[in-house]
Parts: sequence; C-alpha cells; structure tokens
Amino acid sequence: MRREFDRQQSLLETAGLARAQVVQNWLLLLATRLTEADGSLWDPCLIECEELESDCRGFEQTCMQVISRLRPTGTELKKVLLMSQFWAMLRQCAGLGERIAAVTVEFSYIADFHVPGALTELALSTGEALITSIRALREWDTDVCVESMEISTQTRRQAATLQQVALERLRGGQTDVQCLLRLQLIIEWLSQIAENAAAFSKDIRRAVAECPASQIALVPDALDDLRPDEWVVRAALRV
Repeated sequence: MRREFDRQQSLLETAGLARAQVVQNWLLLLATRLTEADGSLWDPCLIECEELESDCRGFEQTCMQVISRLRPTGTELKKVLLMSQFWAMLRQCAGLGERIAAVTVEFSYIADFHVPGALTELALSTGEALITSIRALREWDTDVCVESMEISTQTRRQAATLQQVALERLRGGQTDVQCLLRLQLIIEWLSQIAENAAAFSKDIRRAVAECPASQIALVPDALDDLRPDEWVVRAALRV
C-alpha cells in the first residue's frame, strides 16, 4: 500500500512540475513578444490556459481518489492534501494567465509601445517561484520552501519597480494611457501568481516542520523514471 501511494504521489508531483514549466514557458512568451504584429500569436496561449484549468480539476479529483482508495495517514495524507492544494493553486494561476494572454492581444496591434525589458525578468521570476514551490513538495525540504519564498519576494520587488516605471511614464505623458494601464494589470497578475506560489510553500514548510525529526522518504531517482523497482530510499533529517 505504501509503495502504491508513493507511486501515485510521485506521478502527481511529476505532472505538477511539467505543468508548472508550461506556465513558465508561456509567461515568458507573453512578456518577450508583447508587441508582436500578429494578434493570433496568443491563441495557443489562451488554449493552453483553458486546457490547464481542465487538467488541474482532473488532478484535484485524482488526489481525492488516492485518499479514498489508499486511505493515507500522517505525513502521507498531508502530502496528498498539499498536492491537491497545488493543483487548485495552479488552476488559479491558469486563470490569471488567461487574463494576461487576453490583455496582451491588445498590445499586439500597438507597434510603437516600448516594453520595459524588466518585464521579461519578472515573468521569469514568476515562473521560477511556481516551479520551486512544487519542488518543495517533491523534495519535502524546508530549504526549498525558503528558496521559493525568496524568489517571490524578489518578484514583488521587480513588480514594484516596474509599476513605478509605468507611473513615471504616465506622469510624463510618454506613452498611451491605456497601454500603461494594461501593463500594470499584467504586472499585478504576474505578482499574484508568485504570491500564490509563496503561500503554498509556506504551507509546505509548516507541514514539514510537523513531521518526525527523522523520516524515510521514497522518491524517484530521476524525473522521467517512475518504475517502483528503480526508486531509491533516502533518509533525511527534518528540522
């Protein structure tokens, strides 16, 4: 039973990491190609957002099925509940991504708008915060939780700086008001995705702290190798 639970949890975590990487990829695409001439460029992003929302709902149900069928307790129950929480959080992020993609369509027809280079850095940090949060669950490590929260803090600072740049442009009458308002919305939504990841990492850190000081965890030896006979047993001290 324990082996089957670890197998299911590992599959869910690997799927979560893959979906988080998808989010990071299209956030970078939206940020770096904001003023592309062809508005249809964003259609794939919108479709992926919708598909991701559907996937997340399906994986949330899978988590509940794992609980119902395998009846995990203690640390195992915490892990699968956190996994369900991750999918709910990622579903919210997909919704925010859909808003971002919809707003960027409007930018695609504005050739003379200068996009701040820092927007790409903000999108990258946002994606990293999301990926690191699922790593924290996968590795069950407080250090990775702290790393995710630090990335989120960095993202908030980047967002605040970009908002200030937008305000200065607005006051100076350097560009179209509607463009700046849309840019501020994109910045706000990117920051919210990173905030969601940080809140999730905080929950993981609390759960890890409640676990026994010494714990044996079954983890896959590689991300793409999930065969039970290939798993390794790793012992780690949990503080």
